[in-house]
Amino acid sequence: MNAELLLAHFNRISAAPDAVVRLRLFVLDLAVRGKLVEPDSCDVPWNPVNRLPPHRLPRKDSRDARRPLNELNSRDESQPFSIPHSWKWGLLGSLVEKLTDGEHLSPTKTNSGMPLLTATHVTARGLTLENPQFVSEEDGFRSRKRCDPVRGDILICSRGTIGRCAVVDTDEVFCLMGSVILLRFPKEFSAKYFNYYLSTSLAQMQMRGMSGSTAVSALYLRDIRGCVVPVPPVAEQHRIVAKVDELMALCDGLEAAQREQQTRRDQLTASTHHHLNNGGDAHELRNHAQFLIGHLPRLTTRPDQIKQLRQTILNLAVRGKLLAQNPRDESVLELLMRVRREKMELIKEGRIRASVELAPIANECAPFQIPSGWKWANFIDIAVIQSNLVNPSNFADSPHIAPDNIESGTGKLLPYASIRESKVFSSKHQFFAGCILYSKIRPALAKSVVVDFDGLCSADMYPIMPLINRGYLHKYMLSEAFVQQSVSEDNRVAMPKINQESLSKIAVPVPPLPEQYRIVAKVDELMALCDQLEASLATAQTETSRLLESVLHHALQDSSLA
Repeated sequence: MNAELLLAHFNRISAAPDAVVRLRLFVLDLAVRGKLVEPDSCDVPWNPVNRLPPHRLPRKDSRDARRPLNELNSRDESQPFSIPHSWKWGLLGSLVEKLTDGEHLSPTKTNSGMPLLTATHVTARGLTLENPQFVSEEDGFRSRKRCDPVRGDILICSRGTIGRCAVVDTDEVFCLMGSVILLRFPKEFSAKYFNYYLSTSLAQMQMRGMSGSTAVSALYLRDIRGCVVPVPPVAEQHRIVAKVDELMALCDGLEAAQREQQTRRDQLTASTHHHLNNGGDAHELRNHAQFLIGHLPRLTTRPDQIKQLRQTILNLAVRGKLLAQNPRDESVLELLMRVRREKMELIKEGRIRASVELAPIANECAPFQIPSGWKWANFIDIAVIQSNLVNPSNFADSPHIAPDNIESGTGKLLPYASIRESKVFSSKHQFFAGCILYSKIRPALAKSVVVDFDGLCSADMYPIMPLINRGYLHKYMLSEAFVQQSVSEDNRVAMPKINQESLSKIAVPVPPLPEQYRIVAKVDELMALCDQLEASLATAQTETSRLLESVLHHALQDSSLA
């Protein structure tokens, strides 16, 4: 392996999903195909399995039991891939000196005695003896008469995370439950080599395939016994293990470097978002905002970071920290008085129903501080929560919007169908262009959307007529400040829902109307930038995945072994 080539490209490929995990698997794949170390003409090839004594031959229930074992080395369907001429194919059941599993009947547990290990103790990093159960020495030694794990044995999970395997690297005496299968190879073999092979995706699929079931929930001894295994000369087995260990140590270093890099980036991002959300004066806030925008590609490398960025933008916007206030704007008091008069006219005309008058929100009871030119209002004071249930059969060709047609947290409308196509029969709310459709089911998901067409929506939604700028109100409804209030009074766990009374009481920060328009324009601009980052991130991940494949091919495959 050309480690220098890998290191030179690591900064570019580390953004690929599971880069180091895939690197580890690729190393193992090359190792068990004979492409990782140089062959040695002095190596003595392993003897074919048909020369083994009868007690090492496959059981009669094995699907390959009736075939000459050296037939596996001819060109047929039993060979998963090509191997070097000095290697041989063998059946796992014929290679091992012992193949068994742990105790099937759960013994009586004690507070001390012999450790009893289960599949949970067989981890991806090896066998662990932490937090074992205990059985009496008598029960433990009785169990070990059949299954006596010792250093160098391979343990395979037959339940839980099936197929996960590890080599016993301790001299401590313990016993096993039946959720673990034990393999013991002849001493001259390298157990670590076979453990590496059994960890490959090919061997894992082969073990699962032996059961003949697509949904494998357990492994059985017959599944292990019938596996086909590539067997290098014994000396080469040990060289392969040494090389794999070296490369896995390199992977550990790469993983640690990647973790450290991501930790530093996360700390920087968290610090920036903290200052933006809790900043001091306008000058300091502006500096943090400029830093965030100027370093967005470096600070946003994962989808969850872009989601956090969207919330930070909304958070700044609804707190009056995204733009400077203009003292020449119309007073908010005048705006709220005009909204009140408009609402009274709608009530007189019979277009909306009168609502309960709520007390004004005192500043000391408000969720957060707002600029001096802003005012707090109850949701019901600046919007109308409509309820207009109709028979859907009279609107067969109208669009039908349900909560599932709205993307959580973004306010984006997903593909939808007509009433006829949706095949709905129960009463639905009628809505009109310009409304905000808000899902009252699971309010923590923040599902709301502004529509520019007429139609019907689910009875689990509220059609809302904004009496201030609809874009501003909608963006506030997507913010954490709104969501936190929407779930604060709900104690139902199975199906949380916000009722109309609770929605009416939600506190809304109201800027002057001209500032509402400016906020909407700025947020739309920044959200478009987030969309671009999201798209470029998806493209970058695809490109880095392709680069990873190319780098692995050139860095891991020695030209002399190709």
